[in-house]
Amino acid sequence: MILVRDIRLPLSAGEAQACDRALRLAKIPRGKVARVGVSRLSVDARHGQPSLVYTVAVTLKEEGEEAAFAAACPSAALRREEAFSLQNGTETLACRPVVCG
Repeated sequence: MILVRDIRLPLSAGEAQACDRALRLAKIPRGKVARVGVSRLSVDARHGQPSLVYTVAVTLKEEGEEAAFAAACPSAALRREEAFSLQNGTETLACRPVVCG
């Protein structure tokens, strides 16, 4: 998966425009894309006019090509998808859990 960061668009822009801009910045042809979608969205209002800042995740049909496209774009990074699963325990905890972070 390729993450294309810092895509700044006006508040009126939609996700489709962010995805198109990400593909254009990374120079990825639409035919090589398996999936594309917004991974992160934030609002930047520091310089007067607020804007949306997108991070778009792009997955290619051929995983081997991802490294080349990520290297060609300075605002893109290669990231591997990690499987995450959470399972319920079978035993009762002896004491209260501690949550940090």
